[in-house]
Amino acid sequence: MRRSLTLLPRSTIYMLIASIAGIAILLLLPARIATPQDIRDSLRHPLVVAWCGILLSSGLFGHFVAWRDRKNKRRDLALVFLESIANPLNVALTNAYRTIRTGDRAAFVELKNALKQLYFQRMRVLVQSHALLRSPSFGKEFDEILHQLDRLALSMECPAPEARRRWERNTKWISEEWKTIRRHEFDNRLDSPHRELMQWLKMIWERTAELLLEHTDGLLEGGGNLAHSATPGHPD
Repeated sequence: MRRSLTLLPRSTIYMLIASIAGIAILLLLPARIATPQDIRDSLRHPLVVAWCGILLSSGLFGHFVAWRDRKNKRRDLALVFLESIANPLNVALTNAYRTIRTGDRAAFVELKNALKQLYFQRMRVLVQSHALLRSPSFGKEFDEILHQLDRLALSMECPAPEARRRWERNTKWISEEWKTIRRHEFDNRLDSPHRELMQWLKMIWERTAELLLEHTDGLLEGGGNLAHSATPGHPD
């Protein structure tokens, strides 16, 4: 009862107290002691009925406004949360692209640092995605993307035959488990294994964009309770 009262606007609580006091005064004004019939007649009085209707309408409207404000606040927090995830993921993806395309060692170091920071956020992503997005699977899907990026980074340091084997194994897994993601044509401007790694990177990028945009669209459309099935384990 105490919790339900606190959800009412303060003005409604004041009106409720005033109405109770008014009814009490009406019952105490007669010289004689009020009988049960007097109480029933007083409660059926048009002014009392109208006043109760106003209180009920005000209370319902207050509940609606409070519910809408809580929903909008959760949506805004969820959008900020998604942005906080998108920015470091974009840093990692961009530096992975620079490393494959140009062989820039500094970009590779930045990629490793970005992955390190993303791994530090795994528990926060798991908890906040459950609380703000109402999606128990978002944290698992974030982990899948993170593990794929990590495997891609490790493959960049492997000899060409091993890098191609890792590319084949992981892109096959992506095609099977991330059903909407398909292999692109090779960029023939790159030599092997860079063209295979670039194809792998594009698949990871597409899945990242798909995951973030899907939840963003759900929030903007008034949803936010997006349920996804958890993906199975990773390939070795």
